[in-house]
Amino acid sequence: MGKEIGIDFGTTTTEVSYIDKNGYARAMKLERGYLIPTVLYFMSEDEYIIGSKAAVRGRMKPEGMVRNFKLFLTDPTKKYKVVANNGDRFIIKPVKAAQLFLNKLIQIIQPKLLSEFGEKEGTIDKAVITVPAQFDPEEKSAIKEAILKAASQAGFSDIKIAAEPTAAAVAYQDENCEDGESILVYDFGGGTFDVSVIRKLGEIYTEIATDGDKKLGGNLITEKIAERLWEICLDEVDRDYPFDAEEADHYSEDDYELSSERFFLNRNEVFEAAENMKKDFLEEDEVEQAIRFYLDNNSEPTLINVEMSLEDFYDIIEEDIQKTVSLTSRVLKETMERGDVSKIDQVVLAGGSSQIRLVREKLSENDILRNLVGVAGESSTLISRGAAKLASVELKVEERTRFEIGTRLIKGVQLNLFEPVIRAGERLPCSGTQVFYLSRQDQKEVTIEYYEKDVKNYPDAKKIDDDGINLVSELTITGIPSQAGLSLWVTFSIGADGTPSVSAEIKDQSHQVVKAEKLKITKGGNLY
Repeated sequence: MGKEIGIDFGTTTTEVSYIDKNGYARAMKLERGYLIPTVLYFMSEDEYIIGSKAAVRGRMKPEGMVRNFKLFLTDPTKKYKVVANNGDRFIIKPVKAAQLFLNKLIQIIQPKLLSEFGEKEGTIDKAVITVPAQFDPEEKSAIKEAILKAASQAGFSDIKIAAEPTAAAVAYQDENCEDGESILVYDFGGGTFDVSVIRKLGEIYTEIATDGDKKLGGNLITEKIAERLWEICLDEVDRDYPFDAEEADHYSEDDYELSSERFFLNRNEVFEAAENMKKDFLEEDEVEQAIRFYLDNNSEPTLINVEMSLEDFYDIIEEDIQKTVSLTSRVLKETMERGDVSKIDQVVLAGGSSQIRLVREKLSENDILRNLVGVAGESSTLISRGAAKLASVELKVEERTRFEIGTRLIKGVQLNLFEPVIRAGERLPCSGTQVFYLSRQDQKEVTIEYYEKDVKNYPDAKKIDDDGINLVSELTITGIPSQAGLSLWVTFSIGADGTPSVSAEIKDQSHQVVKAEKLKITKGGNLY
């Protein structure tokens, strides 16, 4: 019998927990503490390091570092151009970066478990990896695929996916709550914001309601602080270098007379200062940072001292914090209107950005939450501890779909309509079937586009090119037999862990299945 682990795979940091000898979920020390930066640094194309050492190397040579890849797992256009420490130049895609990070992480975890439990009990047997609640099925599938590839090299394959708020609730309720209590989990991490109301009855954890924003996290706050610091530095040195990420990706020293290496060192220095300021404001009301800023290719960097008040900090971040509070209020309203729970018993603040003081201040303005904010214990390892618990016992987690899954429909003269196959709010696991008719008898393959719709934020979206409706992937189905009057029945399924699958059947005019042993489904796009 091996060990069960829980991995909170975060945008900026990752945490790991395991079940100790007394049956308790316990965070693992990975470096100097429990958090390891979710960062890769390439010594060469074939050799890389992760964590704090990678981050330190990356500050000196940004071109060799890859980070924030979790935000782009299903974006086939996103590519990282890497110049390794030895000069190797290559491109890496986000899912591949995730696989490499998790592979190295497991190599760090395994020896620690063997040292504590011995060879018989210390070998990794099962793992639960957490994802943001607002991740869609394809994003969950991408993470699961990455951890499966990393795990297979370590000799285990029992992998499950869990939503971060659910894992936080499992850990907190296991350690603090009575059965039947309803918990609101406010999870403000590095890349995403999730808020969920979760209730436990016996061995069943039920997601009552959930909301969030997968583009709103601590990274966005850091970026906004960095932009303010960048402006201050440019004013100080009388220069005009681009800040926008897209412009920075296409930076040319011919346009600015500053080498690309020094330009990215400047950006790294400013982002590092912004991150430090954000952390300092957890306790301080006035903070300052010294920023080393290059003006040209020949001189040593200029030292710029930047000061910021808590009032200035709040001015930068208040709009984003207020958005998280508004989403929290929307979840509370949905919960109460359904009548699923009569009150909130606890508020759990998860994720590093939830520790910002303005979060408590804003949440406390809500009448329902006023006396609960700050009552629940906060911990950076709460989510990974819950994941380890989910890996070690047979708990049933009931979650709902957050998006509508559908296809392109042509109806009369109306083109490009979105046709739902799986509705939002369905209990997992669930499925839906769409029928497609072949255009000719000798048609050997069919290509189907399928989409997701953000119903909560874009309820009126109807066409596939409307805001809120996004292309997920293309399916090419081949091996169709030559026979008149055939139809293609495609079933979209979402498993209990939120990951998708697709199956298809060929039927004749009487809806009898026609055997097609060579029927093959190929997904479009190559995320690796």
